[in-house]
Amino acid sequence: MGKKQGLLIVLGQMGISLLIPFTNYISKDNNIIDYMQNKDFLGQYYNYAQLKTILYFVFSILSFIVFTIILTIKKYRKNSLEKQRDGLLEMWKRTFAETLADDNNKLSNNDIDVRIFVPNSSIKNRLKKKKEFIIKNFKSLADPDITDDLCFEVSPQSEGLVGFCYQSKKIVYDDNLEETNSKNYNLSKHQQNKTSNLKFSFVCPILDINEDVIGMVAIDSKKLINIRSNKKYEKQFTTAVLNFSQLMHKNVPELFKARRALK
Repeated sequence: MGKKQGLLIVLGQMGISLLIPFTNYISKDNNIIDYMQNKDFLGQYYNYAQLKTILYFVFSILSFIVFTIILTIKKYRKNSLEKQRDGLLEMWKRTFAETLADDNNKLSNNDIDVRIFVPNSSIKNRLKKKKEFIIKNFKSLADPDITDDLCFEVSPQSEGLVGFCYQSKKIVYDDNLEETNSKNYNLSKHQQNKTSNLKFSFVCPILDINEDVIGMVAIDSKKLINIRSNKKYEKQFTTAVLNFSQLMHKNVPELFKARRALK
């Protein structure tokens, strides 16, 4: 957004702040109307009492119009910024996917999904003294599929790889989810159903300055990705995920803001 556009928004907001008390003042105070009548601004026989109502109506309409224009500009700016952000994330993801491929794992951008997990800020969890992390899907990073609103408890109980990651504050992964997902991770039937089509998942924690987990980046795939048998590739994969996670958190921190489950 340019300086001129920003100045217009500020002036418009100031105008609204002034118009509202001004119209309220006109509707309640007769001094201005009496002054105009005494000076014959509009002629001796003009209905000055009616003028007060007309002025209040006109300025109310103007306030509404200006307010609507400002909201429209803000919405346009927000949509424009989100479009730029999504384009940047999509480019980063394509580059990231290229760094993950090797001779044994032919991966493309469509083979992996990048999902972000953030604290679930629901009041119910606070009352129960339970911590959950909830998924955030962005179209530029992942196909939402059936995972929307997927939550994992991380404390006091631990669910899924997300729970393991939170408890250990370390990277965790499973490249054999077809066998282990329903057995090893304390998942409910609901959680199992939402993750049943995954064969691979790799979860990286995002830590704050106090080394508390404030978010997680999960790389998952419906395609088998074997990294455990090749230590060199495992290190390459881990480094790539770490760099990508830190890049997103540093440059697009709003992705990691807590959210509340819809249900």
